Amino acid sequence: MNLANSITLFRILIIPVFIILLLNHKPYLPFLLFSLAFATDGLDGMVARIQKQKTKLGSILDPLADKLLLASAFIVLAIIKLIPLWAVIVVFGRDLILVTGWYIIYISKRISTAIPTMLGKAATVSQMTVVFLVLLYTSGYLAEGKWFMVRPLLLSIMMAFTVVSGMEYILRGMRIMNQKTA
Repeated sequence: MNLANSITLFRILIIPVFIILLLNHKPYLPFLLFSLAFATDGLDGMVARIQKQKTKLGSILDPLADKLLLASAFIVLAIIKLIPLWAVIVVFGRDLILVTGWYIIYISKRISTAIPTMLGKAATVSQMTVVFLVLLYTSGYLAEGKWFMVRPLLLSIMMAFTVVSGMEYILRGMRIMNQKTA
């Protein structure tokens, strides 16, 4: 296990602690854990590139860590009524479509590598930003008036990136499926 994969694995291992603290209404600690996970999200990729430690395991673990952290955060924040349920449905719907599409491509074409697009990365960053700001608000670091003023705009931007990137991945998957194999 190299350093980059260890950082990614650490992000996955803190998720249950994050969930428990969030459900127990401990506002500061989930914010700190999510901030740490958010900060180390780019760190693992940077370490892998600098140390030439890119691995197939890392290419699977990194997006998995993102999805698990975001899914956990969105579900719990919806349960405690800090994120609207429709936002969770859109984010999960997109991810379900992407995972299903990847599986179909893997089964039929034996292509296992999923290469993220800039729009896909923007969707992930926008989703992480929304969760970060919700946690910042619940920790008391973001004034209620300011939060309620920017919340609709942030959710709209996140939804736009989520939906558009989902459509981009669907189109990409359709092109892959329509390619003739040699």
